[in-house]
Amino acid sequence: KQHRNIVTLIEANISPPLLVLEYVDGGNLSDYLRQNRIVDIKVACHIINDVARGLDYAHSKRAIHADLKPSNILLTKMGEAKITDWSLGKSYTPGYAAPEQFDRKEATEKTDVYQLGLIFYEMLCGDNPFDHGSVVEKENKAKTWNPEKLSARSARLELLDEITLGCLAKEPGQRPTIKEFRKCIYVYLKEHHGESLSVSIDIKSQISELSSLAVL
Repeated sequence: KQHRNIVTLIEANISPPLLVLEYVDGGNLSDYLRQNRIVDIKVACHIINDVARGLDYAHSKRAIHADLKPSNILLTKMGEAKITDWSLGKSYTPGYAAPEQFDRKEATEKTDVYQLGLIFYEMLCGDNPFDHGSVVEKENKAKTWNPEKLSARSARLELLDEITLGCLAKEPGQRPTIKEFRKCIYVYLKEHHGESLSVSIDIKSQISELSSLAVL
């Protein structure tokens, strides 16, 4: 079954090995971050909620990603995020890997939560503090070091400190669930920006494009 926040697999061939995937027309989050560095709070909340929604669905089907990073998050021109490159827990990227992955422990839903929180942190601060130095240095940071609060960069981010740093807890059991994360983002946008997560981030552009198509 397809999900709007997971890139659709159209066709899979065994010989020769070939995957045909849904085309997503807005590039990936890694490129977006290179161009924008720090993402607007509301835009970041909508993107990360899309990712969390895709993960929530995947976890309900007992699928773990375990290699979430900006290059694995594709964006449509409408601003919706879609997860791609599902390794199914068999690989990881130093700098985005959760502490337990360096110990070769089995990835779980909470591994995805860690990477979700780290991507959110990077969008809001303009940097992934765990993605510097050698592989050994990245491992040591993931296992022993805690980044500064979001609010140290901007007081406007204080209300997101707890949920984001909670995702980055060293022990998987101390991290929130995907549903708890999504609820926090929903409440934050609703109460502090008057926006609902039931619409895409660029609703004005979407309405304009749909109106143009209707005229045609």
